[in-house]
Amino acid sequence: MLPLYWFSRPHTSQLPLPCVQNSRYLDIHRLEGILIAIGFDKVKEKWRPNGKVAYWLYRKTVLAGDSTQYAKKFVVREGASRNNFCILL
Repeated sequence: MLPLYWFSRPHTSQLPLPCVQNSRYLDIHRLEGILIAIGFDKVKEKWRPNGKVAYWLYRKTVLAGDSTQYAKKFVVREGASRNNFCILL
């Protein structure tokens, strides 16, 4: 679980890319949907498909979306080798 300060940082956020790319419950599109639902707009992103870290720059705006769809775990990708990294609201 990510600490709350991850969502309130004013400038940049970074995550280990394998957490997102190899997750059973999260992919990059779902992560973007979560951040949009809690009121962030993506300004810039930087990551490579086989890289180790991903960087995103978000700007805080007003709450724009419905966050109830991100309250429960939802299997995005199946597989025994997937990790259980997940962000819930």
